[in-house]
Amino acid sequence: MSNEIKIGQFDESIQEGFLDFAKRVHPQEINLDERMKWFSLGNRGPLSNSYPTGLVTSTTEEEVIGQFLMRPFGFHLRQKEFTGYFGFDFFVKEEYRWRGAGALLFMQGVRMYVPFVGVGLTAIVEKISKAAGVQT
Repeated sequence: MSNEIKIGQFDESIQEGFLDFAKRVHPQEINLDERMKWFSLGNRGPLSNSYPTGLVTSTTEEEVIGQFLMRPFGFHLRQKEFTGYFGFDFFVKEEYRWRGAGALLFMQGVRMYVPFVGVGLTAIVEKISKAAGVQT
């Protein structure tokens, strides 16, 4: 297990590891590669023209150990158009959770992708959300 972890946006070097991680998180999913390529990897957000929105946590050896995916959406408020972010697929490998990798990943994600919306939070994510100042 690597001693160092890093959090960053998607790039080409992480794509294969990201797909492997997604298969580990969703072992029952049929056609997961196609769904992830369409819904996540094919989703170019306004913060980055070349990569999908969301964050990946990895070791210094480029092993993906966590993900927090975001899906941009448009909305109107007081006659102005805005972009918001719907968070989904927030997972961190269990052996890295005790190191705070999940909390750091979540906090960086909700601060970077504003405004952030999420539904169906687990009890642990609710605690992290509260610590990050996310309103429920």
